[in-house]
Amino acid sequence: MLAVKLRVDEGRARKALEGLRKGIIRRERLEGVKLVWLPCAIVKVKMFEQERFANKQLNVSEVINIYDLVQAQWTGMSFSYFPETEEVEGIQTVEKRYEVEDVVSRLKTLNSIRNYMAFASYGISANAVGVEVEEAREVYYPVYVGKITGKSGERFAVISGVSGNLTAINRELARVMWES
Repeated sequence: MLAVKLRVDEGRARKALEGLRKGIIRRERLEGVKLVWLPCAIVKVKMFEQERFANKQLNVSEVINIYDLVQAQWTGMSFSYFPETEEVEGIQTVEKRYEVEDVVSRLKTLNSIRNYMAFASYGISANAVGVEVEEAREVYYPVYVGKITGKSGERFAVISGVSGNLTAINRELARVMWES
């Protein structure tokens, strides 16, 4: 399987997750940390933006977004280049429900109906007047899922295994990854 290269070790991810515990004296507990490989589409998107004062000139920029293939949503992760990948075997993954083509189709639909407000939820500038998918690949993306518990119950947080940053992956998907 083709996967984005893991760059963050579990110790660094655990430290980041420990920092997310709430309370003055950190009453919440980090129950555990789990490395999961999320099936994703890496999509290179070309965005066309209209200059505010020069109506005829379009600015063109590119972004590489990561969309999960479980819910077909933007993960909140973007790059200016394709992340380094490698072949891996025997990794713990989550079952995918969508294909790369489904994500590309959604982006094309947003573009065709000019739903600019929805662009932002797909990692595209809200100022874009159009988008074009340049390239799309399926890969497995490494993330660390942490289960944090306290008096108010449990919650999950997801740290990128590439950057070490907190991701925008939603609670439902984080729970699915934890339980996989």
